[in-house]
Amino acid sequence: MARAVSVRTYRDADLDAILATMRAAGQADGEPVTMGAEDLVTWLADPRWTPHDDLFVAEVVGHGVVGVGEGSRRGGAGHQMYRSACYVHPDFRRRGVGRALLAAQWQRVQAIALEAGGATVIHGARVAMDRSDAHALFESCGMRRVRYIFEMVRDLAQPIPPTVVPEGLTLTTWAERRNDRAVWAGFNEAFEDHWG
Repeated sequence: MARAVSVRTYRDADLDAILATMRAAGQADGEPVTMGAEDLVTWLADPRWTPHDDLFVAEVVGHGVVGVGEGSRRGGAGHQMYRSACYVHPDFRRRGVGRALLAAQWQRVQAIALEAGGATVIHGARVAMDRSDAHALFESCGMRRVRYIFEMVRDLAQPIPPTVVPEGLTLTTWAERRNDRAVWAGFNEAFEDHWG
């Protein structure tokens, strides 16, 4: 029988345990890149979120940290999104750790909604297609799939074929600041209908 899971917010002393848990989860999930200590320190210092409010640590007595849940806020005054990500050590999956982390994040979303004074706050997550356990957890908590994103990888040791530029287009290095407006206008136009 699994021991009780407790969830609390991040403390600075959690750094090494969080990193070990995230690495173990990433390896189990076949993630091509794992976070290093320097990456984690930089991530925790990012001014766009507050780890002492948005980073949750799941512990099991006798085992220490077995799960990490992080949330990040996006959007403006009238519409916000809180995106969740959870990392559960493979030895502690399907024991209620992910559910406990998600519950803590849901409470955080509710607090953000109260602070926002009536603004829409959407609770979202990003889950790999082959993680049926995570899909089942989110769906059991009332969340549903709303879109798919494809990430493609390539072996960079292989030669890259020459680029064929369509007639009427030119590829150049972005070297002049006077082109900033045109570049950002093109970027914004490309993502004009992007959801969220």
